[in-house]
Amino acid sequence: AALINFASAFALAAGAVIGVALDGLNGLYAGTAIAGLLSTVGAGLFLFRDVGVRWVMGRRGEGGLAEALRHFPASAGFYLTMVLSAGSLFLIRYLVLAHMGEAPAGFFQSGMSIALTAGAVLTPLINLYLIPILSRKAPTTDKVAACERFMMSLLPVMILAIIPILCFP
Repeated sequence: AALINFASAFALAAGAVIGVALDGLNGLYAGTAIAGLLSTVGAGLFLFRDVGVRWVMGRRGEGGLAEALRHFPASAGFYLTMVLSAGSLFLIRYLVLAHMGEAPAGFFQSGMSIALTAGAVLTPLINLYLIPILSRKAPTTDKVAACERFMMSLLPVMILAIIPILCFP
């Protein structure tokens, strides 16, 4: 997962740099869109070839697409949320750029970068430490207490990490 994440981030960064070099702001959007598509196809091929994820049913009808269709509503909701989130950020960036100019769009993008970086740090922490605790069979009061302990231990770390980023972007 880390390798796919790194390769995708590298492809998006390379697409952005190449796009800006070739056509400025329009190239940025085109380059990242093309790089995103290529990294998605590359991740799918990697999962198929090296991990063994099947896209269609096996010989005995196990696995593959038929089994995945049982999870379709949850998966569709997740992917729809991701697409709408990316699409809304794209629309907001476009509207800020079109109506307010390049400088406010740059400020917006730098603010979003800080927020997305904090989210990129928080998501693995929550997935690795908090979700397993909350997924156990335990009374709700114990889960709430565990969540409060997690947040209180995370708060000083986030303050120490975020303040320098905000002060010195």
